[in-house]
Order: sequence, then structure tokens, then C-alpha cells
Amino acid sequence: MHIDGVPDNPDFAGQRSRFRPRRGTGGYGALQYHRRGHKSELLAFVVLMGAIAVWELGSIFAGVTTTAELKMLGVNMGNALGVLPMTYAFLWFALAYTDTEGWVHRWTVGYVGFLTATVCAILLLDPAFMFDGTLVTRGPVTVLGLMFDEWVALDRTFRTPFHLFQLHAYVVLFAGSAVLARYLVRNRSDLSNGQAAALAVAVGTPTLVNSLLFAGLLPPELNLTEMAMGVTGVGFAVAIFRYRLLGLAPVGRQQLVNSMDDPVVMLDDAGRVVDCNPAARSLVDAPVEWRGMAGADFFSPFPEQVERFRDTTDAEAEVSTTTGGEERTFHLNISPIHTDAGGGRASSSCSAISPPRTSDGDSSNGRTNG
Repeated sequence: MHIDGVPDNPDFAGQRSRFRPRRGTGGYGALQYHRRGHKSELLAFVVLMGAIAVWELGSIFAGVTTTAELKMLGVNMGNALGVLPMTYAFLWFALAYTDTEGWVHRWTVGYVGFLTATVCAILLLDPAFMFDGTLVTRGPVTVLGLMFDEWVALDRTFRTPFHLFQLHAYVVLFAGSAVLARYLVRNRSDLSNGQAAALAVAVGTPTLVNSLLFAGLLPPELNLTEMAMGVTGVGFAVAIFRYRLLGLAPVGRQQLVNSMDDPVVMLDDAGRVVDCNPAARSLVDAPVEWRGMAGADFFSPFPEQVERFRDTTDAEAEVSTTTGGEERTFHLNISPIHTDAGGGRASSSCSAISPPRTSDGDSSNGRTNG
């Protein structure tokens, strides 16, 4: 099997097939980054997909060239310009999403840039710094019904610097996985099943593969880390774009809202419930699958108020209703939450006033602004 005169092989075919969706997903992520108000989590996702694509481009270059020098150049530049930014972008996404982005500042970004430039310089000056490479002939072989002729491959003997480089990448990936795993465990009740499953796959795949590689149970020449990070990118993409992962408040802000006694509900531009705290769910006796409900359905116990404020995005009023024979009065505040790009979600925030107002107007008033 040949493509444009270049001998094809199973690794090269797999790299080409993985590169196309990575390029498309990264491009879509960049578009959403501009549309959704330049969220840091989305930028980290775009950088992650870009780094994986660069890594795969290096592998593709190594696959189409026929000399040991050029193959080593492709592998080395893929490691330096792909692996390092990829692992730190993964950690960046974890920190940004869990609202612990204080670690991401000019000094840490400068460190990653300096580290990447240093590794590039070392590998350009000494291509055999991480491994010795010799050309070998492999094939023919049949994979999934496809016949591959003989091809020239790079047989690598790894040196100590490669194992240190590999260990460094594992540590960064494990750190990002630990941050996201901790978030999943602590907020599992606030995530939809789709979000939790997509995040679990995204976090668990590289953790499992790298653990097996580090333990020596998988041979490093299989390059399964690249495939695992590809699965991670797809998992993040599904969680973000299919299950609206970034529509949820990060853990820090979410814990603040959850601890409030006042009911707080956040709606998106389409009027669907994005997030709410336990006080709000208790107020309307919300079902288990409340996330994504239409706002009118969520507030169905209060049909008059729903009709009154149906098309309102900015209002402040006092409303009364009777539930279970008890009259309750609320101070309702509806205000838009604007993003940097000018779009936003409308946040409906109401505070219960208990006991109800007496005839002389005294009350116990608590108020929360959305």
C-alpha cells in the first residue's frame, strides 16, 4: 500500500487518521474560545489539541522520511514541541477548570517556554541525546485486512535522558489527572452522567497507559501515550461541546453558591437551567435530572411569576406566593452575566424572606445578587 510514492505502514496510517480529527477539534475549540468570551479553560484545550497535533506531525514526518537523521529529527521535535506543551496544557486545563488557576502566571509560563526551548536546542545540537537510532526494515504485514508492504523504520535504543524526560511528562500528567479526579469525586453529584463519563475517560486513559508504561508492562516503542492523549482530547471535546461542561461553575465558585441559604439559579441564553444551588432545588422540589430543564418547567410551582418574568433579563421585584398553605415572600433579582465577548447567561437569583411580612411591614430580609 503506497500513498504519493511514500511507503505506508501501520503506524503512519494511524497517525494520519488521528491527525485529521485533532486538527478539526482544535479549530472548533479556537472558534468557541472567541465566541464564549475567551475562557481560559477553552484556550488550554486549544493549546492541548495543538500540541498533540504537533506531536503527531513529528511522527508523520519521521514516517515519511527515509534517513535516520531526518527520522530522529521528526521524533525529537515532536517530543520537544509536542510532548512538553501537551503535558503542561493538560495541567493548565485542570487548574483553570477547577478554579485554581493562580498557579498559571508569567513565571510558570516562562518556565515552560524556557524548558521547551532548552530541550529543542539540546536535541538540535545532539540528535542522539535521548536515544540511538538505526534503520531497520519491517513488513510486509496485514492489519485489519489491510496489506502493508515493507517499510523503513527507526529502531531506537533509549538512553537515560529519555527516561528522565518520560518521567517528567508522567509527573505533570499525573498532577493534572489528580486535580481533575479530585474535582470529579467532590462534585460528582453536580455533574451530569455524560459530563462525568467524558471527564473520567479523558483523565483515566493517559493515567492508566502511563502507569502501565512506567511499570514496564507496555513497551515504550508502541507509542501508546500519543494515542492515550488523543483519547483525552476527544473526551474533553465531548464534555465541553456535547455536554456543556464549561456551562457549570468551577468548583470554587460553585461551593460558594452551594453554601448560600438563598436560592440561586443560573440560566443560559436559551432559558435552560445551567446550575442552581440546593436551596433553589428544595424550593421548587426539582427532579434529579434538573440540569438542562427549561426555566419555565423548573419554576413550574410558580406559574404566575414565570409568566410575569418570562422575557425579562434584568429586573428586581418583590413577589409573594403560597405553597403548602404558607404565604412566602421573595426578593427576586434577575440580572445578566456578561462575558468578555459581550455574550452571557442570565442569572436568576431570589432570596426567601421568612417569616412573611407582618402588617407593620417588619421582615427578615436576605438578598443575593446574581
